[in-house]
Parts: sequence; structure tokens; C-alpha cells
Amino acid sequence: MLLNIIKKELLDNTISLRFLVLIFLTITLIPLSLYVNFRKYETRVSDYNQAVRLHHEEWIQRDFMELFNQRFAVKGYRKPKPLSVFINGLETHMPSGFKVDTGGMIFENTNSLEETKLSLLGNLDFLFIIQIIYSLLAILFTFDAISGEKESGTLRLSLSNSAPRYYHIFGKYIASMLLLIIPLLIALLAGIIMLIALGFPLIEIEMVYRLMLMSITASMIISVFICLGLFISSRSKSSKTSIVILISLWVILILIIPQSSEILAKIVKPVRSQEVFRLEKMMLRRNSDITKGHELYELRQKQDIEREKLEQGSDKNDTVFKKHLSQINTLRAEHVAKLKSVLNAIENDYQNEKQQQYSIANILASLSPLTPFNNIMNNLSVTGSEARETFEIAAKSYQKMLDKELFDKIHRDIMPDGSVNLGIGGKVDHKSIPQFQDTAPTLKQTLRTITLDSLLLALYMILTFAFAYVSFLRYDVR
Repeated sequence: MLLNIIKKELLDNTISLRFLVLIFLTITLIPLSLYVNFRKYETRVSDYNQAVRLHHEEWIQRDFMELFNQRFAVKGYRKPKPLSVFINGLETHMPSGFKVDTGGMIFENTNSLEETKLSLLGNLDFLFIIQIIYSLLAILFTFDAISGEKESGTLRLSLSNSAPRYYHIFGKYIASMLLLIIPLLIALLAGIIMLIALGFPLIEIEMVYRLMLMSITASMIISVFICLGLFISSRSKSSKTSIVILISLWVILILIIPQSSEILAKIVKPVRSQEVFRLEKMMLRRNSDITKGHELYELRQKQDIEREKLEQGSDKNDTVFKKHLSQINTLRAEHVAKLKSVLNAIENDYQNEKQQQYSIANILASLSPLTPFNNIMNNLSVTGSEARETFEIAAKSYQKMLDKELFDKIHRDIMPDGSVNLGIGGKVDHKSIPQFQDTAPTLKQTLRTITLDSLLLALYMILTFAFAYVSFLRYDVR
């Protein structure tokens, strides 16, 4: 009996205009978005390879004195992620690279400069198609699934047979899922075949697993909106009332809650901008150089007095000189250690403030099932917050290595008269320093990251189905 109900629902919907619209949009938009995004990915990869090559050639040709005089900075670049072809995520908003010199590290984003005005309207990718188009289609397929049949009188007739009432809600749910998921998977498979023919690097088994998990996640969010449509349809007396309520809920869940959460988080937990924070660190470095210069000036005056007391040509001259040099190096090392400690402390405080603001925004945005869905999909495609954090951690680790091997050996002292003394303490071989290597989170790391969001999305799916199920069992068909 359940199969008969499913067949009836499939037949009724496959001959409808909305199913033709679904097929047209699916077979058109998914392959088209994959093709366009693949060409963009190829351009980003080409730019990345060229930037890495040119910087390496320049790095080999440059003289250390150019680094010493801050005319040249060490750079690192973030490698474009292949799955950005499916989900753009934060790919064009994340740093495309960074540069490090004696003044610290600055993240750069050349990708954002290349975006056109059309990018302001949003990126057409797999994520956009699911969260906007398919969520809306799920509502259009289910808004009259129950209330519409009540209006036409077919619902009372269907429930008059011997089949349990819950068979009907299960049949409508399964049929709606099949109608939406099967065309989606077929179009996605066709798009993947097209990408492989164009040269897309779908060779790693981890990438295949990520695509499979993305498909499952897409099915979950479609299920949420199908159940939401069934629930509202079973609570409405007419299909007109049902569609008005569902469209209103769609606007709230898709547009209002995710967008307003970030604004509210900035009001609740304001955090200074990255540029302001960078200027604060520059001021700390300058104040440290000024303080160090004053202390060095006073130390050298004392050393001059001590040397004047020694006899000309005394055997103690070499010993005193070595002692004075050691005192100067010790003072500089103390200031470097103190400055690093202060910079690390304020960096940790700043990152904690940003994390708190992000947590508040994420909690508020999680009132919509779209938020855990977005988090999961972006992290699975390696274009989400996890990928950005991984890159920033790798960049800061590389900076520490550069400081130890290179920049900590360059001292800059601002003397009381305003003059600047530059010098080198120790042997430096800048050409032996390896280039930065970008890394990506592993699938195991990603699974740990998306665990909470996956549970939350599963909870939304269970709750919406439970509401639809209970509501239909209590629905008055008269």
C-alpha cells in the first residue's frame, strides 16, 4: 500500500509544470555552474603557480641587504582548493597570501580585487543552487500536498481505505525526496563527468568522500524544507494560506536570520578591525625600538667611561670589549623576548575576541537550519572557516621560523636623537630558507570540525519530520 501511495504522488507531480521547471533548472544550472567555476579555478591555479615561481626567482636573485633595508619581504601563497569548483565558500574572501618582514606579517587578498560587480549578486555554485533554488522548490512541491488535497476532496477519499494514516505522510515525504534528489544526483554526476573530461583533478579518494558527504548533506537540508512544507500544509486550511506562510518562513530562515546574526554579534561583542590591530602592533614595535635605543645609549655612555679608565694598550681592552659587546647583545635579546611576549599576548587576546564574536554570530544564525548546512558544506569543500584557520596557523608558524632564522638577527635601534641604527647579529643565509608550503585540513580533521553542525542539522531534520508526522495524524480532513 505504501508503494502505491508513493507511485501516485510521483505520477501526480511528474506531470506537473513545477517538475518541468525543476528538471530545466537542474540540468541547466548545475553543469553550467561547475563549468564556469572550473574555468575560474584554472585561472586561480595559474596565477598561484606564476606568483610562487616569480617570488622564488626574485628571492634567489635578491641580496640580503634589500631584506635588511626592508625593500623586500618574504611572501607565501595560499593554494586554490579544487572543490571550490563545487562550492566557492570563502575562497575569494580568504587571504590569497601573506608577506613577512621585520615589521611583522600582513595577510593579503588579491582575489577580492579581481571580482566583478556581478559577484556582488552572489556566486552561482552548488551551494547556492541547494540553499536557494532547491529549498524553494521543496516548498513549492509540498505547500499543497495536504491542504490542496483537502480542498479537492481527494484526501478524505485516500484516507477512507484500509491503509494506516501514517502511510500517507511517509508516502508524500518519500515521493517528494525522490522527485528532488534523483534529478539533482543525475545532474551532479553529469557535471562531474564533464569536469573530468575538462581535466579536473578528481583523483584523490578523499575528494570523492568529500563529494559523497556533500551530497548527503544536500539531501538533509532538502529533507528539512520538504518536512517544513508538509508540516505547514497539514496545519493550513487552504493551499493559499500554506504558500504565504511557507514563503514568509523561507525568507526568515534563508535571508533574515543568517544576515542579521552577524550584525547583532558585532553589537553585542564589538572587535576592532584587522587594520587597527596591525597599527597597534606597529606602534608597540616602534615604542620598543625607542626604549631599546635609550637604554643602549645609556649603556654605551657607561661603557665609554669604563674604557676611558683603562690604560692605552692594556691587555684588559679585548676582555672589556667582549664584555661590552655581550652586554649590548643581551640587552637587545631581552627587548626582542619582551616584545614577542607582549605581541603574542595581545594577538591571543585579539583572536579570542574574534572567536567570541564568531561564536555569538554562529549561535544566533543556528536558529536557521541553513547555518549548520553552510558550515558543513564549506568545510567539506575546504573553503570554510577551518581552511582559513589552517592557512593562518601555517602562515604564523612560517613567520616564527623566519623570525628565528632571519628577522630576529636584524636589530633596529631608535636613538634619543631620532637617528636609527640598523645592524645584523649573527650569520644569515636567507637563500637556504625554504619556501612556504600551503597545507589543507585532512578529512579526519574536517569530520571533527563538522560533528556539531551535523548533529544540529540532523536534529532539524528529525524535528521537522516529527512535526509534520504528528500534525498530519491529527489533521481534520473534513
